[in-house]
Amino acid sequence: MASLDCAPSLPGAVMLAWFKRFFAALFGKRPEPRQLPPGRDVNLSSLRIGDVVVHLDQTYIVNQRIVNHANGFFWHDYKLYGGDDAHIWLSVEDDDELEVALYRPADLTLNEEPPEEIEYLGQLFRLTEKGTSDAKISRESGSETRTTAYSWDYEGEGGKRLSVQRWGESEYEVMVGEPVNAASLDLMAQPD
Repeated sequence: MASLDCAPSLPGAVMLAWFKRFFAALFGKRPEPRQLPPGRDVNLSSLRIGDVVVHLDQTYIVNQRIVNHANGFFWHDYKLYGGDDAHIWLSVEDDDELEVALYRPADLTLNEEPPEEIEYLGQLFRLTEKGTSDAKISRESGSETRTTAYSWDYEGEGGKRLSVQRWGESEYEVMVGEPVNAASLDLMAQPD
């Protein structure tokens, strides 16, 4: 006589487990959708490497950040790349009022301390301010440098500006630019 085995057969157990998973997925609690972390607030003094600046439909990426300090006062310069090898500088000063300017490299070579007046492309620029600052330079590579920066700021007709920076004892950089309205700049944080 054959014995009766009360244990469920293997195919029935597999089928029961499948039904349990099916009904749990159908009626069970669904996992919460994944949320992106909240974005970082960005302003002209808090831009970081990789952040985005848009001006007049041109998009730039922050490639270098310089925080200058002198006499208890801080100001920022950002090197911006716009997709080609050319770059511009965004200068941000908040001394009683916010001053924002965009500069491009000037085709002018200096090998000694700049004079009181500089003529560039037929326009005369007069020295308005000069000084030294402690500069902390942050680069895309992650490296940081601290140095003394020497600067000479000039103004020409129509608000045009010319800026001379000296890094170390002999490396001069000359830039020409003009003030821009801060509201004309859109800022976006690089995702963390």
